[in-house]
Amino acid sequence: MSRTQTVAFGAKVAVVGGSIAGCAAAIALQRIGCEVTVYERSTGQLVDRGAGLGIPLSLLQTLVARDLVDADMVHFEATKCPFVLRSDDGERDAFQGRILWEQPIAVAVTNWSVLYRQLRSRVPDGHYHQGHEVIDIRETGDEAVSVHLSDGRIVEFDLVVCADGQHSVGRRLLFPDQSLQYVGYIYPLAWSR
Repeated sequence: MSRTQTVAFGAKVAVVGGSIAGCAAAIALQRIGCEVTVYERSTGQLVDRGAGLGIPLSLLQTLVARDLVDADMVHFEATKCPFVLRSDDGERDAFQGRILWEQPIAVAVTNWSVLYRQLRSRVPDGHYHQGHEVIDIRETGDEAVSVHLSDGRIVEFDLVVCADGQHSVGRRLLFPDQSLQYVGYIYPLAWSR
């Protein structure tokens, strides 16, 4: 057993958020011996988010090597990303485009739900609590952290990992004066093999 596993073995850990990051954290923590509880506020089935995801091929290889996803996970590999200038030719759904440039890339392109299902299948159902919203997190004086749920329950843990997205309760508590700001990303229109 490694030093990390010795220190972490038996630690009670709450993961706030049961989407991609939360499931990945839960799997990694369980594998080093932590007792993990995942709290996901959504009550229904988590479904697609956006059109898709681009994952660096090296990251996909790491996810496969660590058994976080199956080697045959549905994806296609993109080797270039064209940046296209569109011009409307008057037809409702038709457009003509001119490629401004193509950027070489090494990306596995997949759908959000494909990656999520792969990760979620590796988190035991008994540790994944859907419909449980965390509304507050507080340090207690005895090296523990209390997780306050919307149903009034308070549960103590040794560690809390916040993986609950852009409106994170952790972000709000740790950085209350920081507001969300768009960083100006521009997404490409197409991927090419």
